[in-house]
Amino acid sequence: MQRAPNENAASKSWRNVTLLKDPMSRQLGKDWILQQMYHNTDRMFASHGFPAIASMQSIYEVDVQTEHVGDSDCMYYHAKRQMESPPPDAIMRYMYRNKLCSIIMADGDIPITYPTIREVTRSTALHQLTTSKGEWFNVLVGEFNSPTRCVIVAQQIEDDEVYRMVGTRQRNRMMWYDFQRMPSGRWMYRSLYINSQTFVQDGSYAPLDVEAQDIGVDHNPLNAATFRQLIRTRIRYLYDMSSDVFRHIYMDLLVSQDPLAGIDR
Repeated sequence: MQRAPNENAASKSWRNVTLLKDPMSRQLGKDWILQQMYHNTDRMFASHGFPAIASMQSIYEVDVQTEHVGDSDCMYYHAKRQMESPPPDAIMRYMYRNKLCSIIMADGDIPITYPTIREVTRSTALHQLTTSKGEWFNVLVGEFNSPTRCVIVAQQIEDDEVYRMVGTRQRNRMMWYDFQRMPSGRWMYRSLYINSQTFVQDGSYAPLDVEAQDIGVDHNPLNAATFRQLIRTRIRYLYDMSSDVFRHIYMDLLVSQDPLAGIDR
């Protein structure tokens, strides 16, 4: 049996993807997961080839890589962006905490028009949904703020004693969003998405034809390179579309009668 991968995470411990039922243990688990991701923010960006943020250099890359685990290969999808940005205002921070599933188009082209938050605190949220293709989305989001920096991190919770998996598959999923104010007063933004191929409840990987259907491409088993290119093109399309979704949600909140209702300033 090939176990589900934990690609280049801050730690490969089960603690990074597990939440217990006991309320105190559950909160400690959330704090552990989010703090581990936060404290490894700079290391993750550096290890994935980002230029120094102080360089003000812009990048936008989507890649598909394969990691050999056990007797089979697992695909990983990396999306990387760095660019100048407006400062992360209250609406933007609210959106990352509360609208994450909509922003990242968790169900592909199907809009997320319903609430996905199951648990929430002032700076964390646990989002859940089952996609139209049966993928289980159980993602913990946390926010870390200072006057010159805002970091949002998110991690798929693969083993949850309160909410058992609803659906046939899930994937290891990690996200970092980082806003930093430069000495000049301008702000830079960088983001890193790492998603694995889906796996079923026993930890073995879903077949590539299922993976292709999940993502929305044709699977050509005779040409792995072409298949990876199709995946790369599709993910870039979704990534571009997610930027449009972000802008639309932001503008809707901005022009609403009370845009900061329920939003921490």
